[in-house]
Amino acid sequence: MRAEGLLHAGPAGLTDDDIPTTYEELATVAETLTQGDTVGLVLGPGIDRLGAFVVGNGGWWLNDDGTEPTGTSEEVLAALEYVKEHMAAGHFAYAADVDAGWGGEAFGTQRAAMTMEGNWIKGAMTNDYPDVEYTVAEVPEGPAGPGTLLFSNCWGIAAESEAQAQAVDLVNFLTSPEQQLKFAEAFGVMPSRQSATEAYTEAFPEDAPFIAGGEYGRGPINAPDMAQVTADLNSQLEGIKDADLQQVMESFDTNASAVLGQ
Repeated sequence: MRAEGLLHAGPAGLTDDDIPTTYEELATVAETLTQGDTVGLVLGPGIDRLGAFVVGNGGWWLNDDGTEPTGTSEEVLAALEYVKEHMAAGHFAYAADVDAGWGGEAFGTQRAAMTMEGNWIKGAMTNDYPDVEYTVAEVPEGPAGPGTLLFSNCWGIAAESEAQAQAVDLVNFLTSPEQQLKFAEAFGVMPSRQSATEAYTEAFPEDAPFIAGGEYGRGPINAPDMAQVTADLNSQLEGIKDADLQQVMESFDTNASAVLGQ
């Protein structure tokens, strides 16, 4: 499990007391931190980052049971309009806009004062940008409360494998709390087991915001056959600054409805 958090390395004399806790504060601080070649907040493109704002606005791309699209809902459109407004103002940007491949690179090269990433960014910061000091905070709350996204990987076991029992034993071992903590130490990722939460937080107290996000975060779209639909949406959202968001989300709803059989 990997929850997104807000990483902050702001100049301009700002302190931890200035770390934003609401969307309004996030916009204000991002504007303050936008100086010279540095943009206040730099994001990766697409729903894997913008989706956090959708959750914070009380919306999602699909309804609760994943059977109907809700892209044109007031909550989704408000979230996207928020991002669009501040990108147009110049104190939010996509990583590509600052010549970076992802938020971590923009943050590490100090083209971003803040970015939103999961705790996989720790390895990049340690290995590639060891001189950059930063703070991790929870993603600011939106109108509907706290919102962030969760991501995970999985182990697969072949259904026809002659060694299926041994494979199950291996996966059970690798996902034990003890091994999850070893993974965290080796790779910097938070455990996928809730039972390892306390031990992880004790070992890595600076990662507490990521753990907190695990309590209220939302996982990715997992309805079947939606990959092409979300890829199209991501492509359209790359041009969010100039996009007709109502039209973009109507297109998403139409495409998603066709896939979901509505």
